[in-house]
Amino acid sequence: MGEQTRFRQFSTRFLMTNLSGGRRWKRVVLGSLFGVILIGGIVAGGVYALGANDIGLLHKDWAGLQSCMLGGPLKAGELPADRVRALELASVGTDPTTRPKKGTDTWPASCAPQAAAVQAHGIGAEHGKELSAAATALATALAAQRSGSTDFSKAVTDTWTAAAASGLKDPPGEADPTTPKPVEVALPGFEASKRMLGAEHLTTTTIFTQPATSNVVRFLVDDRSIPSGPCVCTASEADTGLGCTRLGSDVTAQSGLRLLGASEPSVPPYVFAGDRGDTGVFGSDGKLAMKDVTTYGASFVDAKKARLLIRRGGAKSLSLVEQTTGGAALDVAQVSGTMIDNLNDATLAFDSLVWLSGAKTTSPSHLTIQALSAPAAPQVDVGEISDATLVAGDKTPRFTACRAGDTTAVRVHAVKADYVSVFAQGKWGAPAAIPPAVRGGTFTCRNGEAMLVRVTHQDGSGPDHPMIDVARCKPGACDVLGHISLSELVHGDPGALPMTKEASAAVAIDDKLLLVWASGAGGVRARMGTVAELATAKDVILSAEVDKQTGAPTALDVSAMPAARFAVVLVRTTSGLASLKADTSGAFSPLPAAFK
Repeated sequence: MGEQTRFRQFSTRFLMTNLSGGRRWKRVVLGSLFGVILIGGIVAGGVYALGANDIGLLHKDWAGLQSCMLGGPLKAGELPADRVRALELASVGTDPTTRPKKGTDTWPASCAPQAAAVQAHGIGAEHGKELSAAATALATALAAQRSGSTDFSKAVTDTWTAAAASGLKDPPGEADPTTPKPVEVALPGFEASKRMLGAEHLTTTTIFTQPATSNVVRFLVDDRSIPSGPCVCTASEADTGLGCTRLGSDVTAQSGLRLLGASEPSVPPYVFAGDRGDTGVFGSDGKLAMKDVTTYGASFVDAKKARLLIRRGGAKSLSLVEQTTGGAALDVAQVSGTMIDNLNDATLAFDSLVWLSGAKTTSPSHLTIQALSAPAAPQVDVGEISDATLVAGDKTPRFTACRAGDTTAVRVHAVKADYVSVFAQGKWGAPAAIPPAVRGGTFTCRNGEAMLVRVTHQDGSGPDHPMIDVARCKPGACDVLGHISLSELVHGDPGALPMTKEASAAVAIDDKLLLVWASGAGGVRARMGTVAELATAKDVILSAEVDKQTGAPTALDVSAMPAARFAVVLVRTTSGLASLKADTSGAFSPLPAAFK
């Protein structure tokens, strides 16, 4: 019999012998219990060791997630979602090929593995179920960033709340190379400039600008529901606020209030009611100056004197009149109906009388200009305007004008093209056809030339894709400066694009182009530079406000009103209208309204 067989027989006999007596039975039972306890202790010790390992990994993973998502410790009072929002603003619209990567992912998708690790090791922590669920949602939201921008702020808040409940207080780990640097918001006082004129729901549809651009921005607010009532606001380059004047009861009793013509900052304008003043023209003192007239041009020479080009009643000719505050209108010249094809073919452009000469079917019209600043100044035939007839029902103004220093320009609208004549170095240049892409755009002057900017929008769902066309007109010639895609400027990032067609604006300030838009994920953004500089210019974040309940941006619409060397920017938000100022240096500042 071998040793193995003998051992088995001995073990069996030993077991049977011990089971045959009571005392021996007790010893067996006690031995068995001890074995169970010993085995249970070993198992429990293994489980405890595994849980401690998970908890240790959780603390490490939590430090890594903070480092990746936040980039560093939070400041006193700073919320995780606020920090993430600041980092998101820095990354939105930047070139994805230049961003640091972890594998194939850039921030914030690069943080998805850390969020998944917190989920995997967090289940054993206190409140581990809540922490694991929140981290799962965060990892999913971050991974979704690979295919497009999505809102993950709620997932961030939920994860940090669950981590705090679980007692995780570890500081962030080593700096993560994929985490962007926070950007500064240019206008932390943006909130103070909201609710312009004390109105919570003021819209740009009730704001009407003075049609001729110069070195001042002036507009009329015709909203009867706001606390101030209808008023006129003005800003010059040196102003730090909008100076506004309430309109008197004689004016506000009328409807269809508008500003016509142009005036300098210190020269109060007239207000025209109805159709170009047919129900009343009100002087700068708020009193009725004349009525039953139709105004075709206006120029405010100084604080006491205005020139108006009007038709009285059903007359078939135009009268050039001079009106002094509190005085009667004085006729100083007549524009005969035989000189022009129709009464809309004449206007005032600052200190010049402008008209299109009557055209026969075999010859084009001529743009004719006469200076009013010098007595008996000669009429100047500036040049031909072909196809000067207009299609019936065309509502585009026949003339618009701009001035900067000694430069004046007049734009003429015609059926097939628009034309610009520029006055520089003491003489008018021949009318030049402007590129079709900028027809109807904003019109500003600078030294020796005029700038035209037009924004168009591509149809489709989702974010808007504005196209900006820019042209420059010098005496006798107009050139295209740029055809710019905002989508290309922000590298196709949908989160950096305007939310709607009303959420973007572009104007020329001196020789620079100003772009302002309210993006989906990137706040209210601005970019300024020459056309050649725009592609590499950095975005300025004007505001990054979001609704505290929904996380949605508060900015809705954007508009801009240019002057020669600055612009007034209006941003409609969910709580009011904010007025801002942009200058040629690229600086932005709040422009709060105050009543004089």
